[in-house]
Amino acid sequence: MNRILNALKEDLKSGVVWAKGLAAAAVGGGVSAAAMAIKDPLAFNLTTGLANLETAAATGAILAGAAYITRSPLKKVNALQPDGGAIGDQTSKG
Repeated sequence: MNRILNALKEDLKSGVVWAKGLAAAAVGGGVSAAAMAIKDPLAFNLTTGLANLETAAATGAILAGAAYITRSPLKKVNALQPDGGAIGDQTSKG
């Protein structure tokens, strides 16, 4: 039982780290819109260009998130069966 709990904790820990990396990539992509606002304040500002700024932030976040998922795909869960073999493992008994 302890072995199963340790395996689940490791899977959860790696999933949390992956989710934090995905969030960081999305935030970084969204923040790039701030650089556009500095570069072209007439087209990307908080009054008349708010729609442009929102679109640029969303697009940057989506592209950066997609690039992160491509480079770091979520790993397959490695939970253990009661007999000690991994779920989906062809060599496990049972």
